[in-house]
This record gives sequence, structure tokens and C-alpha cells, in this order.
Amino acid sequence: TDELLDQVSHQVYRLMMLNVPYRQPLNYKDELLKQAANDYEKIRRAYNGLFRKLEEAGEVEAETNDVIEALREEFVSAMSDDFNTANAITAIFKAVKLANIYVREKNPPYKEMKSLLKHFSDFLWILGIETGIKPLTEEEKDLINRYRQARKEKNYELSDTLREEILKRGLEL
Repeated sequence: TDELLDQVSHQVYRLMMLNVPYRQPLNYKDELLKQAANDYEKIRRAYNGLFRKLEEAGEVEAETNDVIEALREEFVSAMSDDFNTANAITAIFKAVKLANIYVREKNPPYKEMKSLLKHFSDFLWILGIETGIKPLTEEEKDLINRYRQARKEKNYELSDTLREEILKRGLEL
């Protein structure tokens, strides 16, 4: 296990383990680890993208819909079924897909996005999966806004400089 954790993060390892029913032995293959790394990255990007999009929107009330409620029911049902984490992860990937759709929409439904983020966050917390995203400081928000404005104005030299600063700080947009 220690050798494996030297190769991948704890989050990837956890996801790999959660994809196998706890009553069954794990037949380890490198492909399982690679798949878990890809899966974790998809989850992380979708959650963090949703988080940032809502952060930019400001305060909004959460409002659920039938699709989000069905996701919650699917997750709860899977966990109630002898701790079926593999099926719970399937529900998480449905949340990933919905988050990606919402984030890409021109006029996204922020109230529903807020509800999805809450449930998505709960799902990840229950399984012990962390994405590492933190709210932006005012200074970071200003930096990102200046970057976007420079791009909008086609000031590529300034936007490149600001993008480098954003990357240096490890900020995700």
C-alpha cells in the first residue's frame, strides 16, 4: 500500500477501493489505478467548475428539481443497499455530467446548480473524497476579473501575464 500511495494521491487510492464491493477481494491491476486517477480528475474538475461558477454568481437560493432529487435518491439507495459504493459512484458520475452541462450553459439555472452543489458535496463527503477547492479571496477574484477583461479586450500580452500569475497561485477557473 505504501508503494502505491507513493505513485498516486490518497484520493485516487480511495476511489479505486470504493469501486470494489467491500465483501469482495480486490484483484489489483495497473488499469484499475489509471481508471481511478482518470475518474478522480473528472470528479474534481466537474465539482470545482460548479463551485467556481456559483462563486462567481454570488449568493443564490438552492432550488431542487426532479433530476437532482433522483440523483440524491439513487445515491442514498446505493449506500442503503449494503454500502454499495460502486453504485453510489455511478450516481456521482451522473452529478458530474449534470454539473458539466450546467457550467457550460449560457444562462445557467443558478438555483438548481446550488442544489446540485450541495448534494454533490454531500456525496463526496460521505465517501471521503476531497477536491481541494477553496473560496477565492477578494485579491484572487480581482486577478481573475482582470485576466478575463484583458482577454475580452484582446490584450493577449496582459492576459498571458495574468494567466501565468493565476497558474502560479494554483487557482482553478
